[in-house]
This record gives sequence, C-alpha cells and structure tokens, in this order.
Amino acid sequence: MSGDLIEWAGEWARRLIAVVVCLAPRRHWARFESLPLSNMAAVSAVLTILAGGALGVSGYFAYMQPAAAVTNTAALAVAEKQARGEARDIAEIDTSTLRMLSLISFLGFALFTPVGLASIYMVLGGCLRAAAYVVNEPLGDPLLTGLDALVHRIRTTTRVAWRRRRRERLEGRETPDILVTGTWAGVVGADYVVISSRQKAGWTTGTFVITRDTWYRLGEPFDLRLPEGLRKAYPLTALQTTEVLRRGVRYELPPLRTPQGRS
Repeated sequence: MSGDLIEWAGEWARRLIAVVVCLAPRRHWARFESLPLSNMAAVSAVLTILAGGALGVSGYFAYMQPAAAVTNTAALAVAEKQARGEARDIAEIDTSTLRMLSLISFLGFALFTPVGLASIYMVLGGCLRAAAYVVNEPLGDPLLTGLDALVHRIRTTTRVAWRRRRRERLEGRETPDILVTGTWAGVVGADYVVISSRQKAGWTTGTFVITRDTWYRLGEPFDLRLPEGLRKAYPLTALQTTEVLRRGVRYELPPLRTPQGRS
C-alpha cells in the first residue's frame, strides 16, 4: 500500500513539475524527457490564464480602493452642498458617466500598472499557448521563448563571426582559385579539386557545379593546408549520366595547375 502511495505521489509531483517546465521554450523540452510535458502543456496554459485572471481581479480592486475612497468623499461633499442648496449648478452624475469612468480606470490599471500589464500578459499568453496546443504545436511562455531565441541568435551570430575571423587569419590574403587533379589532392574518384582561399557559399556536398562544357558533382569539401595558408578544397567528379538538377551553381574552372607542396 505504501509503495502505491509513493508511486502516486511521485506521479503527481512529476505532473506539477511538468506544469512549471512547460513555461520554458519548447526547444529545451527534450532535456526533460522523463516529464509528461506534452500532456501537461494544456493544463499549464489554462492555469496561467486563471492565475492571470486572479491577479488582475485582486490587483484591480486594490488599485480602485484609493480612487473609490476619494470619489466617495467627493460625492458626499457634493451631496451635502446640494442638500443645503449650495451646489445647484453642479450636474448630477448619471450611470453612463460612471460606466465611462469605470472603463477609463480599468484601462489605466491594465495599461499603466505593473500588476495590470502582468495579468493581461498572463491571460493573453495562456490563450496563445492553449491555441498552440489545440493545433498540436505546444509552446512555452511567449516572452521566455522570444528572449531565448534572441539570445540564441546573438550567440550563434557571435560564434560564427568569431570563427570566420579566426579562419580568415589562417587563410591569409584572398587569392584566385586553383584547380588541381584529384590525384594531387589525394581524393580518390575525383576528377578535379578546386582549392579556394575562402569558403564558397552554397558549395555543399551533392551540389552540381555547372561549367561551360561539363557538369560536376561536388564531393565532401575539406580543409587543406598550403604554404600560403589554410584553404578549402572542393572535389569535383564529372557526371557520366543525366541526372535531375537539385542544387546547382555556375562556375568556370580556372586553368589546371600544380601548386606548391602542402605545409
């Protein structure tokens, strides 16, 4: 009996933890495979909506108490003056005026107070997450997801830029491409190898290199160290049969030559 109770408590603990973890950006969910995140995503979204609503209601009443006290005091003062006949020219406040004042006060609370903004965000964010769950694309908290994506993009951009600068220092100055035989470069099966002082955009494995006379299939690019610096080598194998073009780049082969030995 105690074992069943412990198992039951453990399962509920996992579910409660999953409700909180579901707020994290979805790309991090894979780190918590032991938690039922997909099943609890909807519960997390609904609880966020309810929490936002409760925060908004309690915050709004707290926000309105000082204003209500001031309004009641002013209304009593006006009523006393009217009773004594001292405020005949003061117009009576009707229900439409009260409704307008209530709307203005609610907008002021929702848009210009931290509690109001937080409650509105929680409700709208929870609704968005619930809708995402309905279309089978659950996601975490929108703000956390956006911040995570921004940080990830900045880190990736910084890393790529650092690697590019580091590689350019190893490559040295930019020079024209060199064409060598596959035998010289030690690439079995390649007819030629294009040696470039800079990496070529779009030149990935399997890409067709289209020249004036022949089509070539690009093999796996690799780094090659020459006395001039680090180079990128692109193996080319002439196509012997007609194939459907998937990815292709146009290129004119430079003159065939034999560079200095490798460093």
